Amino acid sequence: IPSTSAAATDGSGDPYVRGYYHVPENYNPENGIVVYLQGQGISYWQLPDGTNNAGCAFYFCPNTYSWAQNVDAIVVNIQDRSSAAAKFGTYDDVYDYVIDDCEVIKYFMDTYGIKEDAPLVIQGNSRGTMASNTVILALSGCEYNINGDAARGKGKLDKERYPFMPTTYICQNGTMGGNYWDDAAKAAIAKTGMRVWAFDGEQDTNNITNNALYADALKAAGYSDEWIKENVRLTGYTSDIYYYWGESDHSTTRMQGYYFAFEPYLGPDLYIDDDGEIVYNHALSAGDTYTLQCRGGAAASNKVGYEYTVYEDLFQEWAVSENAAE
Repeated sequence: IPSTSAAATDGSGDPYVRGYYHVPENYNPENGIVVYLQGQGISYWQLPDGTNNAGCAFYFCPNTYSWAQNVDAIVVNIQDRSSAAAKFGTYDDVYDYVIDDCEVIKYFMDTYGIKEDAPLVIQGNSRGTMASNTVILALSGCEYNINGDAARGKGKLDKERYPFMPTTYICQNGTMGGNYWDDAAKAAIAKTGMRVWAFDGEQDTNNITNNALYADALKAAGYSDEWIKENVRLTGYTSDIYYYWGESDHSTTRMQGYYFAFEPYLGPDLYIDDDGEIVYNHALSAGDTYTLQCRGGAAASNKVGYEYTVYEDLFQEWAVSENAAE
């Protein structure tokens, strides 16, 4: 699949989009496709002298790998180039990851006969949430900043070429919409009925306001309170799950893949035993609410006292499940 970076003049480009993919045996096109956009630290890059990092997010990111274990959808990890032009060359003058990503999605949909009403899940991790926001914005028909750079000007997709739209957005340790979507964009995206589930670490990202604003846009688009409650979700993880591994609270994607792709999160009253397994002092039930201790910088945020909801669903299975709009 040709990459827009190929036009770089200093050797920092690449003729093709990089990534990994998994197709289940006896694949059914009705099961759709999951597209994962990774964080900057594990993405592909290439220097002008040809030195490169091939990217590792499918093989070494437990979250990405767990998608292939848990759902019968095609799973694609697109290795967006996310590093600054000043460091990695002139590709930034020509690169448009929105076009690259949408061409990848189009290829798999066309090649495997995936129809527009099948599940199309986009998951972002860290910088990948920024890219996901922009890809979703573009696929809704709105203008977007090319390569996230206002100086590059605006792009707009040809919706005849890219008629699809994500059905579900899984946002992990990053921004769910936020400043990437203005009011008009939220309205355009809400009209498509896209579902969202955002995951924040206790002392990391905070999507309370972002989720609420998107819920308001869905309400204005005609969706019921009941539908919104089920399809606009926010989970906050306690810092304790990160401390055990010596990880920062920005490692939500790893925790998701290692733990919560296989068992639901049942609240913050837990510890991790000597075998690295979660043990609940008190496990909550689906529909219960909980608050976080809000240590560190979270102590001054609207996370204090915020009541998160416990869900019984595994997030990956939920993402590809039936999501008929009202």
